[in-house]
Amino acid sequence: MNEEDENAASIITTLEYHDRVLLFLADATIETTKSYLALTNVSHVDVLKVAHHGSKNNTDEEIIKKIMPQYAIFSAGRNNLYNHPSPILVEQFETYQIPCFSTATDGTIHF
Repeated sequence: MNEEDENAASIITTLEYHDRVLLFLADATIETTKSYLALTNVSHVDVLKVAHHGSKNNTDEEIIKKIMPQYAIFSAGRNNLYNHPSPILVEQFETYQIPCFSTATDGTIHF
């Protein structure tokens, strides 16, 4: 099984707590995420844990526009080799005025 196959099989989780919705995309591919959103009818998210450390290849503008999260979180190591989160992806979130937090720069993130 190659990495793309493994990422396509990632387990996506939605947590609804009181009136809040948190969406955890693991390392899901764009296609897997779109299928999940279509099956679950998730249309708004308070907190999004962005897929695959913020890779530009695992989340796209269509997904961002569909769920319009209040906050986006990137889980990535400091000074990682892949420069995650992708500056292009961060810019897409900022275009929609969605505050972004990254473990690479912010450390542990609490909500």
